Amino acid sequence: MGRGLVVTFLLLGLSILLVIPERLDFSHSFLENPGDPSLYVATWRWQWRALTQGYIHQFWQGWFFYPRRWVMGYTEHILGLMPLFKVFEWMFSSAIAAFTAVAVSLFIFDGWAGYMLGKRIGRSYGAGVVGAVAMSFSAFHFNQIGHMHVSSYFTVPLILLLLEDLLGKPSMARAMRLGVLWGATPLFSYSSWAIASVAIPFFALAWLGVNGELRRKDLFESSDSSVDDASSVGRIQKSSRGTCDTEGASSARRIVTGKLVMYLGGSALVMLVIAAPLSLQLIKARSEVNATRS
Repeated sequence: MGRGLVVTFLLLGLSILLVIPERLDFSHSFLENPGDPSLYVATWRWQWRALTQGYIHQFWQGWFFYPRRWVMGYTEHILGLMPLFKVFEWMFSSAIAAFTAVAVSLFIFDGWAGYMLGKRIGRSYGAGVVGAVAMSFSAFHFNQIGHMHVSSYFTVPLILLLLEDLLGKPSMARAMRLGVLWGATPLFSYSSWAIASVAIPFFALAWLGVNGELRRKDLFESSDSSVDDASSVGRIQKSSRGTCDTEGASSARRIVTGKLVMYLGGSALVMLVIAAPLSLQLIKARSEVNATRS
């Protein structure tokens, strides 16, 4: 817990130091040109109105770019960040300050996800810190600092963590957790959802391939040991036991592989149930926009 707080304050301090220089007026100046940030603010405010005041049927029909309808069909909705924006807007009484606070928060979210992934892979606190800094303060993040739908990629490392848990010990509970986060990713970024949708089957197939290679290696070593010095009865018995153990391990791997394939299918199904309605609405909105423009 103490080390986690150290990482949090490290990320917060560095993000404020790097993102908000002295010349920037926190409440009156966006981090970059006001175009996209203004669109995000208008989007979040429209979403809040649609969801809290009974206008859910107008969710995709924002007032900006009037008289065009379905204008949110050509914007990233980033609905997952809207509650955070509203909290900051209430705290600071300024939409610009709230937008900047969300941008700073994304450095912390991305960094924490990188910390957890780095700690898992490197198996040390230092590796986690390196992962946090690399994930949070990459050149890509700074280049996309005003594009929330691109810089909110923290779900991808978390998805890889859940996938690693599932590969290590397949269970339906772990599959459901992976599916829920996978399906909720479009609420923050369709780009991250696309990355995760490519990474999950790639890593799963790689794991299955390595698993099969290990199984073939075990069988090969077993066959070698079975013919080595067959004149000794004791060694023959030992080799037989080793062969039985290898066959048992291979059978266990086949069972685990079958479960893994089934659980990954469950994860994909949960993802589709969550992500499909929002995606279909986005497709409908964009088709309406194209129809009105043509």
